[in-house]
Amino acid sequence: MYHLTQTAAPLTIQEAEYAIAPTVQFTQFTSCIGILSKIRGQDNLIGIHLVIHDQQDNKFNIVTAAQVRELLEIHNCDQSTTKIIGQIRVWRDSNEKAFERLVDLLDVPEERQYPLDDGSYGGTIEDGEIELTFG
Repeated sequence: MYHLTQTAAPLTIQEAEYAIAPTVQFTQFTSCIGILSKIRGQDNLIGIHLVIHDQQDNKFNIVTAAQVRELLEIHNCDQSTTKIIGQIRVWRDSNEKAFERLVDLLDVPEERQYPLDDGSYGGTIEDGEIELTFG
């Protein structure tokens, strides 16, 4: 079963990890995507680093998509702020059903999906909004 773990290192969120802080940064994306969502009533956001296969070779699936939504609910995230960043094209090509379920469950329209190439990305809260960070 795919497992997400909270890390105490919000500036180096590795695959299948998440963190909560005013600024979060994911380790290098090659085939990964990240979820960013603002915590209601705080100047914090959650960053979740998703990989198609975790370290135990469990594949991200529709059940995992529901776990991501539950994680956002547990942490009182404002779903209207949720963004998906990273290798969206790779996920659509290789894991379409699970990716589309994730998009539906998180209610993330196209304008809050940011397809990006390989790289290191993250987010920060600026003036109460999530701003993407690069590098």
